[in-house]
Amino acid sequence: MSTLRDPDAELRFAREPELVSNLIEELLRGLSAEEAVRALDLARARVQPCDGPGTLDPFGALSLREQQVAELVMQGLKSQQIADRLTISIKTVDTHRTRVFKKLGVHSVVDLIRVAAAHKRFP
Repeated sequence: MSTLRDPDAELRFAREPELVSNLIEELLRGLSAEEAVRALDLARARVQPCDGPGTLDPFGALSLREQQVAELVMQGLKSQQIADRLTISIKTVDTHRTRVFKKLGVHSVVDLIRVAAAHKRFP
């Protein structure tokens, strides 16, 4: 919750109205304020280069929800735990996990973590 008291947050949010809209949507879906701010950070990362000019973050190809699932998978959570945390079904979690692996060209959680490490995307 301390993230919301950031003195620069008001200015940052004023420049990014659609990201604020996403944050509000996530709050309404029952995420905690901290999780919603993390969702906002993930959304912001989707449109920013990762390692400098010309090098885009491959996580930018993922939807916000796919990014959230990928982060929780990398933290070692099981599908049921992810489903409970994000208030979605296990089937939806598994669908997102499959899409994440396909979009990033990985075949295991270890591969996912390697890609995340290469692009400074640790959870």
